Amino acid sequence: MVLPLAAVIETGNHIAQAKTANSESKRLIAQKFADIMTYAADETTPWAKFREQIVLWEEEALKSLAAKFPNQAVEKTSMGDASIVILGRHYHQKGFHVEFLTDDDKLKSQEPPPPQPPTRRSSRRKE
Repeated sequence: MVLPLAAVIETGNHIAQAKTANSESKRLIAQKFADIMTYAADETTPWAKFREQIVLWEEEALKSLAAKFPNQAVEKTSMGDASIVILGRHYHQKGFHVEFLTDDDKLKSQEPPPPQPPTRRSSRRKE
Protein backbone atom coordinates (compact mmCIF):
# COMPACT_ATOMS: atom_id res chain seq x y z
CA MET A 1 0.00 0.00 0.00
CA VAL A 2 1.15 3.54 -0.74
CA LEU A 3 0.40 6.55 1.43
CA PRO A 4 0.30 9.52 -0.96
CA LEU A 5 1.74 12.78 0.32
CA ALA A 6 -1.56 14.45 -0.60
CA ALA A 7 -3.39 12.04 1.73
CA VAL A 8 -0.98 12.91 4.55
CA ILE A 9 -1.67 16.62 4.11
CA GLU A 10 -5.44 16.28 3.70
CA THR A 11 -5.90 13.80 6.54
CA GLY A 12 -3.68 15.86 8.83
CA ASN A 13 -5.74 18.95 8.08
CA HIS A 14 -9.02 17.14 8.76
CA ILE A 15 -7.76 15.74 12.06
CA ALA A 16 -6.37 19.10 13.20
CA GLN A 17 -9.55 20.98 12.26
CA ALA A 18 -12.02 18.42 13.62
CA LYS A 19 -14.45 20.01 16.02
CA THR A 20 -14.48 17.98 19.19
CA ALA A 21 -14.96 18.80 22.84
CA ASN A 22 -12.51 16.06 23.80
CA SER A 23 -8.96 17.00 22.91
CA GLU A 24 -7.68 13.63 24.14
CA SER A 25 -9.74 11.77 21.49
CA LYS A 26 -8.24 14.06 18.82
CA ARG A 27 -4.75 13.32 20.19
CA LEU A 28 -5.42 9.55 19.99
CA ILE A 29 -6.60 9.77 16.36
CA ALA A 30 -3.63 11.99 15.48
CA GLN A 31 -1.28 9.46 17.09
CA LYS A 32 -2.81 6.59 15.11
CA PHE A 33 -2.31 8.56 11.90
CA ALA A 34 1.24 9.49 12.96
CA ASP A 35 1.91 5.76 13.42
CA ILE A 36 0.69 5.08 9.86
CA MET A 37 3.00 7.81 8.52
CA THR A 38 5.91 6.23 10.39
CA TYR A 39 5.06 2.77 9.03
CA ALA A 40 5.02 4.20 5.50
CA ALA A 41 8.35 5.98 6.03
CA ASP A 42 9.92 2.78 7.43
CA GLU A 43 8.32 0.53 4.75
CA THR A 44 6.67 -1.56 7.45
CA THR A 45 4.54 -4.19 5.73
CA PRO A 46 2.12 -3.62 3.99
CA TRP A 47 3.41 -0.12 3.21
CA ALA A 48 5.47 0.58 0.08
CA LYS A 49 8.40 2.95 -0.21
CA PHE A 50 7.25 6.44 0.65
CA ARG A 51 10.38 8.03 -0.80
CA GLU A 52 9.59 6.79 -4.32
CA GLN A 53 6.96 9.53 -4.58
CA ILE A 54 9.64 12.22 -4.64
CA VAL A 55 10.10 11.76 -8.42
CA LEU A 56 6.57 13.10 -8.86
CA TRP A 57 7.49 16.35 -7.12
CA GLU A 58 10.68 17.08 -9.05
CA GLU A 59 10.90 19.99 -11.49
CA GLU A 60 9.34 18.53 -14.65
CA ALA A 61 6.60 16.59 -12.88
CA LEU A 62 5.68 19.64 -10.80
CA LYS A 63 5.56 21.81 -13.94
CA SER A 64 3.30 19.24 -15.59
CA LEU A 65 0.96 19.27 -12.58
CA ALA A 66 0.97 23.08 -12.60
CA ALA A 67 0.05 23.16 -16.30
CA LYS A 68 -2.94 20.87 -15.73
CA PHE A 69 -4.17 22.46 -12.52
CA PRO A 70 -6.20 25.41 -13.93
CA ASN A 71 -8.49 23.03 -15.83
CA GLN A 72 -8.65 20.65 -12.88
CA ALA A 73 -9.67 23.51 -10.60
CA VAL A 74 -12.52 24.41 -12.95
CA GLU A 75 -13.59 20.76 -12.84
CA LYS A 76 -13.37 20.95 -9.01
CA THR A 77 -10.51 18.47 -8.83
CA SER A 78 -8.29 19.30 -5.88
CA MET A 79 -4.52 19.41 -6.17
CA GLY A 80 -4.47 16.52 -3.71
CA ASP A 81 -6.73 14.37 -5.88
CA ALA A 82 -4.73 15.26 -8.99
CA SER A 83 -1.49 14.20 -7.32
CA ILE A 84 -3.09 10.94 -6.15
CA VAL A 85 -4.14 10.18 -9.73
CA ILE A 86 -0.60 10.91 -10.95
CA LEU A 87 0.84 8.65 -8.26
CA GLY A 88 -1.63 5.91 -9.23
CA ARG A 89 -0.57 6.16 -12.87
CA HIS A 90 3.08 6.02 -11.83
CA TYR A 91 2.59 2.72 -10.01
CA HIS A 92 0.30 1.37 -12.74
CA GLN A 93 3.02 1.97 -15.35
CA LYS A 94 5.41 0.02 -13.13
CA GLY A 95 3.01 -2.96 -13.35
CA PHE A 96 1.30 -2.68 -9.96
CA HIS A 97 -2.40 -3.19 -9.39
CA VAL A 98 -3.69 0.23 -8.29
CA GLU A 99 -6.85 0.78 -6.29
CA PHE A 100 -7.85 4.10 -4.73
CA LEU A 101 -9.32 3.44 -1.29
CA THR A 102 -11.81 6.29 -1.22
CA ASP A 103 -15.52 6.98 -1.16
CA ASP A 104 -15.03 9.90 -3.57
CA ASP A 105 -16.68 8.66 -6.79
CA LYS A 106 -14.91 11.26 -8.93
CA LEU A 107 -11.48 10.20 -7.66
CA LYS A 108 -12.40 6.50 -7.86
CA SER A 109 -13.42 6.93 -11.52
CA GLN A 110 -9.85 8.00 -12.35
CA GLU A 111 -8.36 4.79 -10.98
CA PRO A 112 -6.14 2.98 -13.50
CA PRO A 113 -7.59 -0.26 -14.88
CA PRO A 114 -6.55 -3.51 -13.23
CA PRO A 115 -3.65 -5.32 -14.86
CA GLN A 116 -4.65 -7.86 -17.49
CA PRO A 117 -3.64 -11.42 -16.73
CA PRO A 118 -1.36 -12.88 -19.39
CA THR A 119 -3.09 -14.95 -22.02
CA ARG A 120 -2.14 -18.57 -22.28
CA ARG A 121 -0.40 -17.94 -25.58
CA SER A 122 1.53 -14.86 -24.40
CA SER A 123 2.70 -16.59 -21.24
CA ARG A 124 4.60 -19.29 -23.16
CA ARG A 125 8.32 -18.90 -23.36
CA LYS A 126 9.70 -18.23 -26.79
CA GLU A 127 12.63 -20.38 -27.79
